[in-house]
Amino acid sequence: TIIPTIQEGIAKVQIVLIERWYTWPVPIFEIAETNFNTWWLSKDFSRLNYGLFIDRENFRGRKEALRLKFQTGYTSQYAIQYHIPYLNKKQNLGLEATISYYKNREIVYGTLDNKRLFYNSYDSPARNEFSSRLVFSYRHGFYNSSFLSLKFQSASINDTLAMLSEDYFPNNEASTQFFSLSYRFQRDRRDVKAYPLKGYFFDAEILKLGLGMLNNEPDVLFLKGSASKFWKLRDKWFLATGIKGKYGFTTYQPYYVQRGLGYFNENVRGFEYYVIDGQSWGLGRASLKYELLKPEVYISNSFRNNKFNTMHYAFYLNILADAGYVDDKLYNKLNPLANQLLYSTGIGLDFVSFYDMVLRFEYSVNKLGEKGFFINFTAPL
Repeated sequence: TIIPTIQEGIAKVQIVLIERWYTWPVPIFEIAETNFNTWWLSKDFSRLNYGLFIDRENFRGRKEALRLKFQTGYTSQYAIQYHIPYLNKKQNLGLEATISYYKNREIVYGTLDNKRLFYNSYDSPARNEFSSRLVFSYRHGFYNSSFLSLKFQSASINDTLAMLSEDYFPNNEASTQFFSLSYRFQRDRRDVKAYPLKGYFFDAEILKLGLGMLNNEPDVLFLKGSASKFWKLRDKWFLATGIKGKYGFTTYQPYYVQRGLGYFNENVRGFEYYVIDGQSWGLGRASLKYELLKPEVYISNSFRNNKFNTMHYAFYLNILADAGYVDDKLYNKLNPLANQLLYSTGIGLDFVSFYDMVLRFEYSVNKLGEKGFFINFTAPL
C-alpha cells in the first residue's frame, strides 16, 4: 500500500509492505478431470483429490523452498520437492529436485468420439508410477531464463489394461521406464504473471523422451512453444493475444506420452467437454478486456492479522475468440474433431484477487454451434 502525505510543502511517500507467511499447511481439494466443467457434468465425488501440502518458504533464510505433498482420492500421490534459487554468488544458477510416487485405480486408456475411455480396477491399482527430476535454472539478466531438466520415469499397468490398450506403452508391454531430457528458454516481460495486462511472454522447449539407455523406452522428440502479448489500448481497455503449440517429430507415440488439446488450459474455449488426441497441435487465443472495476483494496475488520484481512480484487469484462488444430495420424478415425480447424467465440467475466487467484466465467459458442457456460480458475493467456 502506498500512502502519500504532504506536510509544510514537503511530500512524503510511505510504502507499507505485508510479508507473506513462510510456513503454509495448504489443503488439497482438486478435481481429477481435464477441467472443472467436465466434472460438473457428472458431479462424481470419487474423481476428487484431497490431502495436504506443507510448504516451507525461505527455508534456512536463503529463499529456498521445501514442499511435501500427501494426497489421496482419485490419484494417490506422495512427493517431496526442494528448490534452491541460488547456487552461486551471482545468484543466477538454481536447482530444483522432485521425487514423486503415484497410483490410480482408474485411468484413461483412449478416446472415442473425442470422449475419454476409462478403465477401473477394483482389486488393485490400474497404474503405478514413480518419477524423479532435476531441473537446473539459469537467469540471463533480469527477463531471460533457461531450464535444463533430467527426469526418470517408471510406470506399470495391470494385465487387463494392457490388453485393452495395446499401444499404451511401447512394444505392447505392461511397463516402461525411461529417462527424458529437455531444455526450455523463457523470456518474461509481463507486468503480473497470474493475470497480465501489459508486456509479453515467450518460451520454447525441446523435449526428448527416451535416451536409449533402458529397455522398452519410448523414442519421441517434441518441440513446444508459446508466445503472448498484452496491450493497454486506452483507458480501461486491454487486449491479450497468444499462440502455443507442440510438434511431434515421430508419428508413433505411445498413448502414455501423447497428448493433444482438451487438457486443462490447453483447449479451444467452447470445446471444454472434448478431448482431441494427436501428435502435434496449435492453439491461438485472443481476448479484448474492459476494466469494470479497477484494482481495489478491501480491509476486513473480521481478522486482526494483517496477512489475512487485506484483499485485492478487480473485475474485467472480455470478448474472446479461439482457434486450434490437432494433427492426428493414429486415432482420427475414431475422433472426428482431429485434423480440422476448430474455433469459438464468446464473452466472459474475470475476477482477479490477492494471492494470484483468478476466476473466469465464460459463455461461448463453438464451431459445432454448441453453446455453453464455463468456469475456469486460471488466466486464459
